[in-house]
Amino acid sequence: MAIIVLLSIYEKSPQHRVETAHFCCPDVLNHILSGANLSIDPCRSIFGRTCYAYVSTPDVYIEPSIPSTDPVDGVPITEAGRAIAAYYRACVMSPNEADVSLGKISAKALVNVIDPPGTSTLTAHSLVAVLVNLSLEFGLPSVIEFGISGGMGSAPYLSVSVPSLHDDPATSRTQSSLETLKVSALEAVNEALSSKISMQEVDALTRDVGKAKTDWAEKHPFEFLGNITLEITAVQWKELMAKYNPNDGAGVSEVSFQLTKENFADLLKPKNQQQTLVSALVVASVKLALVLDIDANNSEARAQTCRSRAKELRTLIILDRIGNLHSGYHDDAIRNAYDIIADAVLRKVLSGMEKEDFSKLKEALKGMRVLLPSEIVPALLAIPTMTSEYAHAELMARAYVIKAQRHQAFVLSISNDSLDDFQKNHVTIDGGRVTVPTQVYTIVMFGSVTEPLLMMPTVGVYLADALWQFIFTSNWSTASNASLGTYRGCIEKNSRSLIEWPSQLLWLSVQSSLEATKDAQWDVAVDTAGTWNTTRGQLFYITFVHYLLCHAPHSKYPTFGTDVDVFMSAFEDFYRSFKCNATVSKITGAVCSLHL
Repeated sequence: MAIIVLLSIYEKSPQHRVETAHFCCPDVLNHILSGANLSIDPCRSIFGRTCYAYVSTPDVYIEPSIPSTDPVDGVPITEAGRAIAAYYRACVMSPNEADVSLGKISAKALVNVIDPPGTSTLTAHSLVAVLVNLSLEFGLPSVIEFGISGGMGSAPYLSVSVPSLHDDPATSRTQSSLETLKVSALEAVNEALSSKISMQEVDALTRDVGKAKTDWAEKHPFEFLGNITLEITAVQWKELMAKYNPNDGAGVSEVSFQLTKENFADLLKPKNQQQTLVSALVVASVKLALVLDIDANNSEARAQTCRSRAKELRTLIILDRIGNLHSGYHDDAIRNAYDIIADAVLRKVLSGMEKEDFSKLKEALKGMRVLLPSEIVPALLAIPTMTSEYAHAELMARAYVIKAQRHQAFVLSISNDSLDDFQKNHVTIDGGRVTVPTQVYTIVMFGSVTEPLLMMPTVGVYLADALWQFIFTSNWSTASNASLGTYRGCIEKNSRSLIEWPSQLLWLSVQSSLEATKDAQWDVAVDTAGTWNTTRGQLFYITFVHYLLCHAPHSKYPTFGTDVDVFMSAFEDFYRSFKCNATVSKITGAVCSLHL
């Protein structure tokens, strides 16, 4: 079905730019989607408000200053809002796995990614490095969980806690199910490390660590009992940083090792090192399996769980509205958002990238010059849409950069050569403004390779494009290369058919303006974006198609009625990169048939 949008044409001018204004559309859209069993207001779900359409008027609708923070019912039209919606989509459409499969998948992913030392060369120092990496780099508990706490106005300190597999509110796993995950994870870890640690040894070590926590808490009653916290004064922190200088390559593990060896000395003794390493990987594998899986009996229950998890990302919204305010509250909120986003990223990344490819990507990312001014919060960095293979690259970059510096800000420095490639792919620059198909971003400063380039929400867009190029032009391992090739081919093969269905929603792609050119008869076609472009820049905007089409090639969307909010949110992202074909007529105005 084509939606007719009437655009009045002024006789006094041969050309007229038709602007947008708010127009209430729930009745129209509800009629189109009749029988879909909608649980929400569709217009509010897409646009964050109930009134939105296109009419001829000089008045442009102004966004409310405080958008809704509900990630499903009223996603703001912002980078963070789309990130939340995209995570929800991915969560809803992730396949269920058996406990045994999940345990093994998670364990193999962690073993591949963290590259633990061989048991024959294991030292106390390398063991602590593995423990710290599991906690700081991957946001996962590993028998001992490390974190850097403190914010503006308070002394930074390293916190060390002992995690519990039963603390995750998102899971309703039974003890039997948890044991199955542990057994399968242990089997995979033992196989990978050529070790023979038993489940009894893993359980014994975790009990000993728990007892150490209790003993420590009794000696330090003023500390929070749930954490073993080693408080460090600002002076001591500076001394540690100066001594180990992690920014010069020593890494946070150097600092953590010194602070941990006394409290957990027994775990670091040679006779216990293999047991500690295996136990750490098993605990982390089970935790990863729990966040990758949703124990739901039906699609509705699954959607509810995903909705609950997506709402945990609501602090991302502050990234869109923070401006240049540097208060402690904003600083803490942003840190929290980055911690959450790193966890969400890993749910998608760790299950698919092989060790060889991960190392190659890491090396490439080292070329990005990262500056870490301790007084600045990352107000200029927005979170882009999170979707499958795109998360492998763009968001792994986030997780890598965040690894040990997630409590600080950073500025990305981009060379002019790289910027030229970025522009050539999918942007135009006019008067200091960058237009990326339908979004306009402000460039704060252009600079050379030795100067920082600050691009308001465009940093994520740049990383996406650059890393898409990196993915498709690199020599990956055979397995990864075949997977990426199939995925890319599916998108390009099906792009035309995807555009054509369902036509009743294509009108959403109408952008903020259309050029309506008329001749003497006032009957001329206007083509603003009639051809499909498969550049990597466009691929950035349609990555989510993997879930709608390529992930399930035999079904357009089987649970449309139940998950219509997911469907509409996804299509809002996709169609926003297109404009419509319009035929301008003196009688009817402009008819947006939108058969691109």
